[in-house]
Amino acid sequence: MEATENMQETLNSGEELAHLKKEHAVLDEKILALEEIRFPSPEEQQQIKRLKKEKLAIKTQLETMEKS
Repeated sequence: MEATENMQETLNSGEELAHLKKEHAVLDEKILALEEIRFPSPEEQQQIKRLKKEKLAIKTQLETMEKS
């Protein structure tokens, strides 16, 4: 029974890891698209900052999960 629980926990961790990696890549694409704007508006500049913070938070979470 304990082995089954460990396997399920591993599967859940793997799924979460894959989801976070995908989300990180999507944020990266959004940031790159916004940074291509020659003269971004103040709102677009704020959005870039917000997306970079989200991306960094996900990266930190990924690193923590991969260490454990």
